[in-house]
Amino acid sequence: MEHSSKKSKKIAENEKSLITGVSETESNEDSLLDESLIESYLDMYNDDLRKQIQKVFTKLTGSPKYILADQEKIEKIKALEKIYPNMKDVIDYIVLNCKASALRCNQDISFRPIILVGGPGCGKTAFCSDLSQIVMGKPPIKIDLGNNVANFSLSGSAPEFKQARHGLIIESMFSNGDHHPLKNPIIQFDELDKIKKEDTFSIESIFYSILEKCNSKRFFDNYIGMNIDASGINYIFTANSLDNISGPIINRLKIFKIADYTHEQLKDCVINNFYENWLENNKMKREYLPASLSDEIKERILRYSNDDPRSIEDSIIRVLNETLSFETDSDHPVALFSPEELEMGWEKFCGKRKELPKKKQEFYDPVVFLEQYEAS
Repeated sequence: MEHSSKKSKKIAENEKSLITGVSETESNEDSLLDESLIESYLDMYNDDLRKQIQKVFTKLTGSPKYILADQEKIEKIKALEKIYPNMKDVIDYIVLNCKASALRCNQDISFRPIILVGGPGCGKTAFCSDLSQIVMGKPPIKIDLGNNVANFSLSGSAPEFKQARHGLIIESMFSNGDHHPLKNPIIQFDELDKIKKEDTFSIESIFYSILEKCNSKRFFDNYIGMNIDASGINYIFTANSLDNISGPIINRLKIFKIADYTHEQLKDCVINNFYENWLENNKMKREYLPASLSDEIKERILRYSNDDPRSIEDSIIRVLNETLSFETDSDHPVALFSPEELEMGWEKFCGKRKELPKKKQEFYDPVVFLEQYEAS
């Protein structure tokens, strides 16, 4: 009973701060939360719970660090248009906000929550991942809203519950051990139009707390039991349609309607990215495959895929099997070369052998690939 009383009092204090507009984080401008309250909160729990919750606090305390905008990042973001030609408006918007960051005290990258609306296969999810790779140096926390995600997955669950844990909102800001939590990460929400609003724990209710800075400055995570400043987080949503999305949510988002790729865009830009991903993900021997696909091979792949990006990888494999031949000297298989390339000598068009890195392999950088492709 004593524990329950303390917990109720603590919640009441936090609710009061929300009503009065006084945020706990305002008492310490160099932290995401009021660190002076941590010990009193931890005292409410037994040793095991205290240790678990303390680990979370450790990743959130200390002066925050920021993802900064610089000219190199801006140029890489611009270059994404060559890979995602249908994303020009989005890219221009992000670049504009990066340039405007010079007016911010911390020069941190910040943009209004955005939603990319377009049909399946138009590159929404891949674009978000590549953009985050450039901006943050890693993929974003990605949440698939089509899988009945409960609201406590974002806002955490009370420590008393079995298998309780913190929410993904504060996890996105965790420090990497340097005692400097990240103030402005990117979180990606896929398939916003697939939310089931009637569910008891519908995630939609959380969006009202995070999509406006005045509310997100006092975001309450149930696991750590106090307000935290989540106002720096950048959000990107995707959806196939706006039809099933609540009006109040739409009003909080900047909308970008993404067109399907044209045949020429697929041939000139998109298929190059698919091919590189296929080579990388399947650990293909590049020295026996083209450094870049010929127009003839591209056309065959697109014909088999019916210009559907979701079928391009399967079509690459089909064309690989159809073009399979064997080197005269070693009898080693080669593939994906056009008849003209084979006649001229496939060795003139093959890629270079890629040595396996001694350290952990870095994430694929789409802009670096583009530069290598254009130089080949």
